[in-house]
Amino acid sequence: MDVLKLEGMRYRVRLGFLPEERYLGGEVRVNVSLFGDFQKAGNTDKIEDAVDYRKVVTIITEEVVHETFHLLETFAEKLAKHLLEALPQVQQVEVTVRKSQPPLPVILDGVEVTIRRKRP
Repeated sequence: MDVLKLEGMRYRVRLGFLPEERYLGGEVRVNVSLFGDFQKAGNTDKIEDAVDYRKVVTIITEEVVHETFHLLETFAEKLAKHLLEALPQVQQVEVTVRKSQPPLPVILDGVEVTIRRKRP
């Protein structure tokens, strides 16, 4: 199975359980791995045969802009669902969401969740 990765996308989102996190927002990093058979695109060199990563970025950005979430898990789950719905050549997706400097009483670089979902 082939994989296309988009790594290090950074967004300011309203994500968290605390009211100030949902009001002020914070930085998250999103990494996405898309799995499928991409041989046709490799042979034809045509964008219509490929997973257009501009579309991937658009899907993620729209989710970030229009939604607020309490949990990293919910955010990652929604991204995975939307990507699988919109990209028929993708059979499986792995989404990692990393929240920078969560409000904890310890110095912590971040907290992240990684989920992997397959097409039914």
